Amino acid sequence: MRPRSLIILITVCLTACASMAAPTHTPQPPPSATAPAPTITLPSTVVAQGTPTHGPTVTPTTKGECRSIAASGQGATQLKLLQVLIANNPPVWDIVFTRDSQALLTADASPVTRWDLATGQPTQVITAENNANLLAISLDVNRDGSFIATGGGANDHTPRVWDAATNTLYNEMLPHEALVQSVAFNSDGSRLASGDNHNTVRVWDTATGQLQSEFTGNSKELQEAFTRFYWLDETTLVGAGATGVYWWETYTGEAIGKMEKVPDMPYFREIALNQTLNLIASVHQDSTVSLWNLTERSPQGVLPNVTQGALFTVDINAAGTLIAAGGDDGTLWVWDAAAKQLRLECSGPGGALTKVRFSPDGRYLAALSIEDTVWVWGVP
Repeated sequence: MRPRSLIILITVCLTACASMAAPTHTPQPPPSATAPAPTITLPSTVVAQGTPTHGPTVTPTTKGECRSIAASGQGATQLKLLQVLIANNPPVWDIVFTRDSQALLTADASPVTRWDLATGQPTQVITAENNANLLAISLDVNRDGSFIATGGGANDHTPRVWDAATNTLYNEMLPHEALVQSVAFNSDGSRLASGDNHNTVRVWDTATGQLQSEFTGNSKELQEAFTRFYWLDETTLVGAGATGVYWWETYTGEAIGKMEKVPDMPYFREIALNQTLNLIASVHQDSTVSLWNLTERSPQGVLPNVTQGALFTVDINAAGTLIAAGGDDGTLWVWDAAAKQLRLECSGPGGALTKVRFSPDGRYLAALSIEDTVWVWGVP
């Protein structure tokens, strides 16, 4: 196993077992989406009644190949591999699409690289000229793409905000005491949430870099790791620790709710949230994707089990129609969210998948491999 692979697998384990005045550039709504990605119908495989729940009947044999899995009488899901992005500055720890869905950002040793989705080429690299050891392990971009936030890794636990137009540091916050595993801008980019893997969440003023509030999880069992945040509105932040999903009032730091994991459920690894669908999807220290009602904060069942391996990452598309997940076997799985049925499996770029993300407009689905490669599929 490559040293990079070993480091990430150890980090994934620690994450699960140890478990988040406005900017001078006024953010604007994202521009209209461009023409849809090419649509190609893939062969459909009919799954017979009584098919075992562990693994589909047909497995892709070529990297990037996708096979549709549809029950009799149902339409096939379509996907086409569009780009393979090979990191110039590994290791890569996180990925995020710009809000206009025109580019993909990677958190790496640069610490940020911007990729053009039309060409598959890097078009911008933000470098930390005075700190060669600065490694970004978490990433977010504000609505108009003018600011990029990063969270520091092993040698540097600092949240930072970068000016995307000038490729320069805009603001540097006080460091956390542990790895900053999640950063998230609010809707207008004036505030930034950061979470580490030692039970601490902080909210910052983006323009001044001043700390506004600090809060923690309430588990007495362990130091929780916060790996992904969502702003429900300007005051409410949602994030998952190991033992459950938290709701915080961000000005006071008060925990206003928690959705606890059900008995015998393994610890949370990551969540995906879709307000339109009123749904949270979660992956745990096993092969299960669990579903939850967002407003009622209650379990809504699980998706059909497709692997005996571990799942590390999950996402829901903006329309609320598809749920994607990936894990240690390197396969990308896609379910129909309404029917709760498997629709697609894709062979990944090799090695475990540590992140899967849909673009905001739903036209792309990206998967980050432990081998520092990002594969991007088109979604019609």
